[in-house]
Amino acid sequence: MTHSATQPGAISDFVPVDQSVSLPLYVQVIDQIENGIRRGSLPPGSFLPAEPQLVRDFQVARGTLRRAIDYLIDKGLIVRVRGVGTRVAAAPGIDKPGIRSLYAELAAADRKPATKVLTVDTAEADRALSDITGFAIGTPLRIIRRLRLANDLPVAVMENYFPAEFPEPRVDELTERSMDEYWERIGHSAAMVRQEVIACLPTAEQSALLRIEPGTPILSEHLRVYDDSRQFTNYSRNFYHPTLYRMTSVSTTQ
Repeated sequence: MTHSATQPGAISDFVPVDQSVSLPLYVQVIDQIENGIRRGSLPPGSFLPAEPQLVRDFQVARGTLRRAIDYLIDKGLIVRVRGVGTRVAAAPGIDKPGIRSLYAELAAADRKPATKVLTVDTAEADRALSDITGFAIGTPLRIIRRLRLANDLPVAVMENYFPAEFPEPRVDELTERSMDEYWERIGHSAAMVRQEVIACLPTAEQSALLRIEPGTPILSEHLRVYDDSRQFTNYSRNFYHPTLYRMTSVSTTQ
């Protein structure tokens, strides 16, 4: 463990990043700092070491370090204090108030989101599909499967299920934008979302798409979305890369 004498209370137990793996260096820096915050070794109000110390600790270039720091600031995990340094936010983890799409999160973090459409199909909901999605048996559904990337690295395999009576999304809404914009365009913006997050093992296809070893546990997010009239409009499930994406939430008693 090293201590920085240039900032009050600055503590560091960081280690050099692994230059031999494909995970970007700035992402490895982010992971170490976030892990320190979650473990409590970087408690709210504590200061990070000065930039020269962090460069030595992580053994990265200043540009790489600054990219990681900027990301953590955008996420609300740390804040810059003029003339003093960078400290852990008083309430770390608040990074997306309200309903926010994965595309919007990545764009806000300057992670260059991109999307590859895997399949676009229609099918009538049988019992199995009805059990998964919540739509009634016999409902004609549109099923869209996509791969979301950030900085050319796979982040999530996404599946959307919604009644085929809704208009077909435009190509740009599937590849260059968020599906939220599609729902806004057709007058069914999300007003309430029921979310469930489950740990699971990926299929062989998901492992290949996410570029992970078969059998590596991942998180699956299941969303049931309702519009302003409380109409159930769509069901989606997202399968996330185990290290390139992290969910954060904050609960209050007020």
